[in-house]
Amino acid sequence: MNITKSHYFIVGLSAVLLKVFLFIAVPPSVLYDDHFQPGKLIYLLERLPSPKMCFECFQPPFFYLLQAIGIKFVHFFSNDEYMVHKALQSLTLLFSIGIIPTTKIFLDQITKNKFNKLLIFTLIAFLPRLLFITPTHGNDTAVIFFVLVSSIFTIKYFKKSTLRNGLTLSLFTGIAVMTKSTAIILIPAVLIITLLSGKKIISVRTIGNASLPLLFPILLFISHNMWKTQYITNPFEMNMKIMNIDIPQIPGKRDVFTFKPWTYWHTPLISKENSKSLWTNLFIQTWNESEPKLTSIWISDSFENRYQTHINYRDQNITLNWSELPDSIFIYSKVGLILGTLFLILFIYGCFQYCFNTKHNWSSPLFWGFVTMLTVNLIGIIKLTGDYPLYSFMKMTFLLTSIPSLIYFTSKIITGLQAIIKKVLTVLVLLLTLYSTIISIHLTYSYLTA
Repeated sequence: MNITKSHYFIVGLSAVLLKVFLFIAVPPSVLYDDHFQPGKLIYLLERLPSPKMCFECFQPPFFYLLQAIGIKFVHFFSNDEYMVHKALQSLTLLFSIGIIPTTKIFLDQITKNKFNKLLIFTLIAFLPRLLFITPTHGNDTAVIFFVLVSSIFTIKYFKKSTLRNGLTLSLFTGIAVMTKSTAIILIPAVLIITLLSGKKIISVRTIGNASLPLLFPILLFISHNMWKTQYITNPFEMNMKIMNIDIPQIPGKRDVFTFKPWTYWHTPLISKENSKSLWTNLFIQTWNESEPKLTSIWISDSFENRYQTHINYRDQNITLNWSELPDSIFIYSKVGLILGTLFLILFIYGCFQYCFNTKHNWSSPLFWGFVTMLTVNLIGIIKLTGDYPLYSFMKMTFLLTSIPSLIYFTSKIITGLQAIIKKVLTVLVLLLTLYSTIISIHLTYSYLTA
């Protein structure tokens, strides 16, 4: 198959249109958390609000500074709150769209196989989780975008350690870290890559090459956290402790030693029965919306009220009649579960192929850099959900911060697959594209006709 730029254009444009339609249809009130408030406070106060002033005010400020600028611009035309929120919601959309071409640029840096590249590009463009977070306003799409951009310049700096590449990498790493704290995974990854790139790990030149891109983001991270100590004792505390809020969500404890995706077959949403397994929840969220935000449009108000009581109180025994859910939620959940399981089987098979049946460079600085990025991210998620064993902290979006690592290893794994297995993977990617398209169009139609 002769892969041309038009293939990428068609795939990319199709995904962009789905995201734009979702943005147009979904009101800005559909949120996981209120990420509008910090930007509003910056606009009103003309300074950063203290971490105690709102639920998301503990976060790094870059995304919310963009919001404040957006509010000022929108106010030239309208003071209507809905219009302001809709304009700010477009920030999440723009960064989500930006992930698509950035993925292509990143793939160009790590693989030359045109078919493998298109396969991974399509997978990321139509990944359900990235579609679901597009219209729900927040800083997740922004941090994923900036981590991807930083990873592109990390590779450029690895290939050619010029002052220009180093300063550009430093700038985007700093922006990423100031967009969301999860981007801190860039710092050890860049450090490992730059140190291993030198002829000697401990040398003036190698240390200098590592310092150039990292000094600025490290200083930004330290200075922001020192600023927070004016208001809170521990700058690394989460918003629940800062605001002194006890959210009695399920499960109340979490399990990192099990993986039970089948528990979502008959119960398509987070429940007391299926919420404890961390890896199960991260896996399910990749392919389906197990915490109904967008899909709440399909759920009756009476069921929604009982469901919120069910998931928000650990000790109350609120039983639900799951048959009250519409068939569409069960169908999408089961199809997503089947597709995700098949992708996982192929991924595990590919890992074995990669480790035992293909030739690869185990000493590659990029390999160890992206291993570090993914490992630090996973450790952070395990630590966070140990401190806060609640479903709202078991987010696949947190793991997608290390999407460069996921793309990097997927590209390596696909390279070692036999032709017949690669054909199966191609069919799965096409089915995923169809699945994501149908669910996106269905959601768009539901909101527009509600």
